[in-house]
Amino acid sequence: MEENEIQQEVVNNYIKNMEYFEKNHNELYKKIKIYETAIELNQIKEQYTLEYKDYGFDLLDNLSNSYLYGKNHEQSTTTILSSINSNPNEDSFKTFYSLKYSDELLETEKKTPFYKLDTIISNAPIVHYTNSNLKDKFELNEIYSYIIFGCGLGFHLERVMNKVNSKIYFIVEPSLEIFRLSLFTTKYYNLSKNVKYIFSVSEEKSSFKKTFNTFFHLSFFYNQYMKFSLFSNSCKIYFDEIQSLFVSQSHFLYSYNRSLKNLRRTIHRINNGYNILNISEKLYLSSFNKPVIILAAGPSLQKNIEFLQKNRDKYIIVSIFVIIPYLEKNGIVPDIVTHFDEQDEERTTKKIKNSDFFKKTIFLFSTGINEKLLTFFKKENIFLFQTMFEVKKGFGELTSPSIGEITYALMLIFGSKIINLIGIDFALSSDDKTHIDDHCSGLANHIEKESDVSSFKFKRNVLQIKGNFREIVDTLEVYRLSVEHMNHFTDMFMDNNFTKVYNLSDGAYLNNAIPLHSNKIVNNKIKLDKALLYEELHKEFLSCSSNEINKLEEKFINKKIVQANLYLDIFKNMKLRKFKTSSEFKSVYFKVIDEVIYNPSVCTNLQKVLLNYFKYNMPHVFTFFHSKDISNPKKHINYLNKTFCTQIENIIKEYIEFYNKK
Repeated sequence: MEENEIQQEVVNNYIKNMEYFEKNHNELYKKIKIYETAIELNQIKEQYTLEYKDYGFDLLDNLSNSYLYGKNHEQSTTTILSSINSNPNEDSFKTFYSLKYSDELLETEKKTPFYKLDTIISNAPIVHYTNSNLKDKFELNEIYSYIIFGCGLGFHLERVMNKVNSKIYFIVEPSLEIFRLSLFTTKYYNLSKNVKYIFSVSEEKSSFKKTFNTFFHLSFFYNQYMKFSLFSNSCKIYFDEIQSLFVSQSHFLYSYNRSLKNLRRTIHRINNGYNILNISEKLYLSSFNKPVIILAAGPSLQKNIEFLQKNRDKYIIVSIFVIIPYLEKNGIVPDIVTHFDEQDEERTTKKIKNSDFFKKTIFLFSTGINEKLLTFFKKENIFLFQTMFEVKKGFGELTSPSIGEITYALMLIFGSKIINLIGIDFALSSDDKTHIDDHCSGLANHIEKESDVSSFKFKRNVLQIKGNFREIVDTLEVYRLSVEHMNHFTDMFMDNNFTKVYNLSDGAYLNNAIPLHSNKIVNNKIKLDKALLYEELHKEFLSCSSNEINKLEEKFINKKIVQANLYLDIFKNMKLRKFKTSSEFKSVYFKVIDEVIYNPSVCTNLQKVLLNYFKYNMPHVFTFFHSKDISNPKKHINYLNKTFCTQIENIIKEYIEFYNKK
């Protein structure tokens, strides 16, 4: 082929590709067009040159004066193809936690109500069965979704896809320049019309995470193992983002049995006359015209304790629950205490020397907290807010990984004018501490500085993010998720013209929070009358609370019970069904999930619980059915169907029982 013919062919290829992307991936098309304009205006200097050599097209890196392929043009594709196999443990991300169960645990699961079970035990019947019937070293008979890291000039793409034969592809290329040049050499417009393609080209990490999340959830039940091929090591910058998404999945953070427990307690608290705060909208309570300090358990609290002791009468002091023994020890009475977790907090209450120290403290607790904590303090000083679910209709709910973010959100909802943050570190201190010395977390003793992507841990592996005082700080994925929620609450509730937030913590940077050292604060000479403040807070919280169920709410509850019984009938009938193939099983379950979980319903809280259940268990089943050499599949299908339906029936029955106990 003559040179001018080659040139004409690649230009035509480029034009057809741009037409394809304009029609099918318009945002990427726009990104390429903007890049082209920048080249034409000499705003960007190109790093690569597309050249035609005797072995075909290649990319010359003008900075290093080296070629991307060289004479090993075909070898790079052959190497990638040879690495592709059906072993789920090779070239793959594992999106779940591996668990093994004893016979004793399985018996415990059978005898215990769901809401009382530990997350691990409640999943035992499905997970144990699939694990027990899989070979130690098994292979997949289908790779439903697949990741291609690196496009280069695209020579490997079609052959990789032909070998993998997946239904969905996620194609990643960190360099927009390289991807644009691949449009001259690769016929993207000839990609199969029966396959879904998602492209991530030149994305920042936060944007990449959103794009990957879309891909991941398109075929969620198939994605217990996420197979990939790696053409370019430059794509490894995204590996931590992918793993962080896996370990922070909602069904891991808020398991369905934890959700059931929260739901049961919330209904019980509403039925027993506790004051439920209406946090569905901004309240602008007049008490919060006074400056607020939010205290949490980060190392910065300890560093600023003298400042707090000197200035304790000049602020509304809002503290998370676990640090109140530390505040008592240092003579600081919190005006408001917040708490969120469902666990028994006896280890904290045992440290309190004198409960009368907190007799003029208002307690803002989640409706899902442990009963023992509710009875430890005076009921008239306790106000509850809903978490996970809005059981009391129109009263809102807040959910987040930890109480620090929820406390911040509450202060914004109450209309605080000035908020100061101390101990909201969300990072490791310079000496690698995660909390004040008196805190019982102990995370610092188990931190893993070397982040192994193959065994990424939510509360162990160290990451780096922007710091508040320091340019970069070390953090953990659990804290990075908290930072994201803090920023989300800022976007939701903060009025920049009304509220100022100052971050006095030597930790992570928070959006719209002004970094400020406590020794730089202009001395506020106005002392607050704390007895009067208590009365004002109590009166205002009462004004935006309710401790009774009205007739409309009773009607709504009855509708929930009726709808839940209809769901119960669906799964009772499902349990009687006999499936012949795994394809039939999957098809029927997809239809049922659409009907029960995704259709509009008055039982939104039950739908969330059931979706959580399916997210945890169904991927184990799909992997099992997609593995080779499963003997007597019909027997397994019908056993798993019966187990699924039995567990779901139990969840729905408990849900109905919660609401029937008025």
